Amino acid sequence: MNRRLSVLISLLFIAGCTGTGSGTLAPTPTPTPAPQHLYVTNDQSPGGVRQYTLPITSSSTANF
Repeated sequence: MNRRLSVLISLLFIAGCTGTGSGTLAPTPTPTPAPQHLYVTNDQSPGGVRQYTLPITSSSTANF
């Protein structure tokens, strides 16, 4: 019984020591992700490049 109690107290002490200090850390801002694009070319037409913004859906249209 005493051994279980001492193990429990030890675990609680370790868990309390691994905290973040005062708990007032400011969150790190995440940068706004840049839009990702898919480029599709056609070998049969000169200058035939189309750009799609990801993610692609069934209603996606080319940007240029």
